[in-house]
Amino acid sequence: MIEFDEADVSEIIRSGERKSALIPIILLRWLGTSDLDSAQRAFYLLAYAGCMELCGLIFPEEQADELHLKLTNAVLQANEQGDKTARIGFSSDLWKLVRIATGELSWREFSVFGGLQSVIGRSKYKRVTRDTISARAAGFATIGAVPSNQPILPVHQVTRTLDKLEERGILLRYRAGRRTVYYGRWDMKPAEFKTLMKNLRLKKLKRRSLTQEINEEIGRESEARNHIESAEETKPPPCSAATNKVSSHKTTPRMHATEPKTSPPVPKVADAPSDTSRAEDDGFKTAAEWLRLRGPQFMEDSESYDRVKRGNLLFYRPRQS
Repeated sequence: MIEFDEADVSEIIRSGERKSALIPIILLRWLGTSDLDSAQRAFYLLAYAGCMELCGLIFPEEQADELHLKLTNAVLQANEQGDKTARIGFSSDLWKLVRIATGELSWREFSVFGGLQSVIGRSKYKRVTRDTISARAAGFATIGAVPSNQPILPVHQVTRTLDKLEERGILLRYRAGRRTVYYGRWDMKPAEFKTLMKNLRLKKLKRRSLTQEINEEIGRESEARNHIESAEETKPPPCSAATNKVSSHKTTPRMHATEPKTSPPVPKVADAPSDTSRAEDDGFKTAAEWLRLRGPQFMEDSESYDRVKRGNLLFYRPRQS
């Protein structure tokens, strides 16, 4: 723990609150698993941010310059190797880093704060789960990316840490439900966050009211439809005679449109075989089969029949002498 005199503290507060830095969460992983104390971890983060003035209050600036180059190259190398955590960062004022060095802010509180802010990003507020905060505080993008041998904060410790941050005014939080919690960006004023959450609540109430109206309308339509169906089921069936009459009345015109009223008389072909023996001679078993297959061609070639076409139907009528 580093101790400052009052003059140094006032200068740190003025310079630290006016400046902010973008810190990748991969540094939370590296520093969280190291043997460094809180002051050294704060010094590393300040060196990466390039704030040499505040670094000089903790350790010599010469070490900060060398450490800045090493950390910057390490983050760039991790990014080239495809580590997503090197591209995920969070913004924070430098005063919080100094508070880590003085012991006013613990490393657990800062890592939970940083992991939460990395999810919010540039948005004004977001809904974040505690599992995601736990993974980000350990320096991983998602809970599924955490190795099995990597220790992370359990959910109950994350909850207690969030409660402490809210009590100290470092965290903006709104509970919309038992499992729905919204968090505000680190640089947002409490009054602005309160207004945003009020508008969000009004939108949800309007959406809920509209959904209720739609469900009621669907219920009324379903009830009316069920009433109509039940009425049709209890309706007595029509008389069979009337049904036959209506059916005959409807189908008769269609039959007249395509078929003649009376079937034409079956022509008696003189040369048609009347007995089975002659039909068998021509390759047919019966005379009826011969008449069905050979009859039309026989009447077409004969001079004793006229062709009569009615619509799409073709008939042969004996020629009148």
